[in-house]
Amino acid sequence: MEINFIFGIKKRMDAVCQIINGYYLNKRRVVVYSNEYDILCKLNIMLWTFKDVSFIPHSFYQKKNNCEEEYIIISDYLSQTSHIKNNEMLLVNMSNILPLCYNDFDCVVEIVTEDEQERSEARSRWRTYKNDGHILTSCHFNDLVFSK
Repeated sequence: MEINFIFGIKKRMDAVCQIINGYYLNKRRVVVYSNEYDILCKLNIMLWTFKDVSFIPHSFYQKKNNCEEEYIIISDYLSQTSHIKNNEMLLVNMSNILPLCYNDFDCVVEIVTEDEQERSEARSRWRTYKNDGHILTSCHFNDLVFSK
């Protein structure tokens, strides 16, 4: 499994929208996870209004909404979404913890702001991923290029 850390983010939510949009344009199925419900609610709104002339179609996972057909799924219930996950899906982790079921995904993207506390927590997750034998890459947000 590949784990990508994206560093150098100043405005987290704008950057997350850009990253998700890049994966969406490349037709990658994405699950965005955070253990903070308020962050996901804000992201949900931003994905509908991200661009002036378009939006990023997505679903906010809830028990009554299976979201099986969506490319972009937002959830704080990763353990309850096993029926929609497959090994081709990408997990964007917006939390400060390592999701327990991250191995269910083809790839994990960790988004790290310039905040020193957050960077320290990301270093801890990096060590865990490395100790688990995963392939790790890192890049600066400004170096990201999404080609279609």
